[in-house]
Amino acid sequence: MDIVDVYYKNACSLRKTAKALSVSPQKCRKLLIDCGVYQSERAQEIKNDFANGNSICEIAEKYDTSIKNILSYLPYIKGEYDRDSKTTRWRLKKQATDGSL
Repeated sequence: MDIVDVYYKNACSLRKTAKALSVSPQKCRKLLIDCGVYQSERAQEIKNDFANGNSICEIAEKYDTSIKNILSYLPYIKGEYDRDSKTTRWRLKKQATDGSL
Protein backbone atom coordinates (compact mmCIF):
# COMPACT_ATOMS: atom_id res chain seq x y z
CA MET A 1 0.00 0.00 0.00
CA ASP A 2 2.98 2.30 0.28
CA ILE A 3 3.03 2.69 -3.49
CA VAL A 4 -0.55 4.05 -3.46
CA ASP A 5 0.46 6.54 -0.78
CA VAL A 6 3.51 7.67 -2.78
CA TYR A 7 1.56 8.10 -6.03
CA TYR A 8 -1.19 10.02 -4.21
CA LYS A 9 1.26 12.39 -2.52
CA ASN A 10 2.97 13.08 -5.87
CA ALA A 11 -0.18 13.40 -7.97
CA CYS A 12 -2.33 15.15 -5.33
CA SER A 13 -5.33 13.64 -7.09
CA LEU A 14 -7.37 10.55 -6.40
CA ARG A 15 -8.29 10.10 -10.08
CA LYS A 16 -4.71 10.55 -11.31
CA THR A 17 -3.47 8.07 -8.72
CA ALA A 18 -6.15 5.54 -9.69
CA LYS A 19 -5.33 5.93 -13.37
CA ALA A 20 -1.58 5.56 -12.76
CA LEU A 21 -2.18 2.34 -10.82
CA SER A 22 -4.89 1.03 -13.18
CA VAL A 23 -7.53 0.73 -10.47
CA SER A 24 -10.92 2.35 -10.05
CA PRO A 25 -11.14 5.64 -8.11
CA GLN A 26 -13.26 3.80 -5.51
CA LYS A 27 -10.60 1.11 -5.00
CA CYS A 28 -7.90 3.79 -4.82
CA ARG A 29 -9.91 5.77 -2.24
CA LYS A 30 -10.44 2.64 -0.13
CA LEU A 31 -6.70 1.85 -0.18
CA LEU A 32 -5.83 5.43 0.78
CA ILE A 33 -8.40 5.45 3.59
CA ASP A 34 -6.99 2.16 4.83
CA CYS A 35 -3.49 3.76 4.85
CA GLY A 36 -4.88 6.74 6.77
CA VAL A 37 -3.90 9.13 3.96
CA TYR A 38 -7.22 10.10 2.38
CA GLN A 39 -9.72 12.18 4.33
CA SER A 40 -12.87 13.95 3.29
CA GLU A 41 -15.97 15.21 5.01
CA ARG A 42 -18.07 12.44 3.43
CA ALA A 43 -15.55 9.75 4.41
CA GLN A 44 -15.55 11.00 8.00
CA GLU A 45 -19.37 11.12 8.15
CA ILE A 46 -19.64 7.55 6.85
CA LYS A 47 -16.92 6.35 9.22
CA ASN A 48 -18.76 7.98 12.17
CA ASP A 49 -22.12 6.49 11.13
CA PHE A 50 -20.54 3.04 10.93
CA ALA A 51 -18.77 3.48 14.28
CA ASN A 52 -22.10 4.49 15.85
CA GLY A 53 -23.56 1.12 14.90
CA ASN A 54 -25.42 1.96 11.71
CA SER A 55 -25.44 -0.86 9.17
CA ILE A 56 -23.96 -0.47 5.71
CA CYS A 57 -27.49 -0.63 4.28
CA GLU A 58 -28.74 2.12 6.60
CA ILE A 59 -25.81 4.35 5.69
CA ALA A 60 -26.37 3.72 1.96
CA GLU A 61 -30.03 4.72 2.35
CA LYS A 62 -29.09 7.83 4.33
CA TYR A 63 -26.77 9.06 1.57
CA ASP A 64 -28.96 7.67 -1.25
CA THR A 65 -26.12 5.65 -2.73
CA SER A 66 -25.11 2.03 -3.22
CA ILE A 67 -23.68 -0.30 -0.62
CA LYS A 68 -20.54 -0.69 -2.77
CA ASN A 69 -20.04 3.07 -2.74
CA ILE A 70 -20.36 3.18 1.06
CA LEU A 71 -17.86 0.32 1.40
CA SER A 72 -15.36 2.30 -0.67
CA TYR A 73 -15.35 4.96 2.06
CA LEU A 74 -14.57 2.50 4.86
CA PRO A 75 -11.26 0.84 5.66
CA TYR A 76 -10.98 -2.85 4.91
CA ILE A 77 -12.89 -4.97 7.39
CA LYS A 78 -11.81 -8.51 8.12
CA GLY A 79 -14.51 -10.96 7.09
CA GLU A 80 -17.19 -11.12 4.47
CA TYR A 81 -18.99 -8.01 3.21
CA ASP A 82 -21.80 -9.90 1.53
CA ARG A 83 -22.83 -12.84 3.64
CA ASP A 84 -25.62 -13.68 1.18
CA SER A 85 -23.28 -14.35 -1.74
CA LYS A 86 -23.70 -17.42 -3.95
CA THR A 87 -20.57 -19.00 -2.50
CA THR A 88 -21.80 -18.56 1.07
CA ARG A 89 -25.26 -19.88 0.21
CA TRP A 90 -23.69 -22.90 -1.52
CA ARG A 91 -21.41 -23.58 1.46
CA LEU A 92 -24.31 -23.34 3.94
CA LYS A 93 -26.48 -25.59 1.77
CA LYS A 94 -23.67 -28.17 1.54
CA GLN A 95 -23.16 -28.08 5.31
CA ALA A 96 -26.86 -28.60 5.89
CA THR A 97 -27.06 -31.60 3.57
CA ASP A 98 -23.91 -33.52 4.45
CA GLY A 99 -22.41 -31.71 7.42
CA SER A 100 -19.16 -30.86 5.62
CA LEU A 101 -17.47 -28.04 3.77
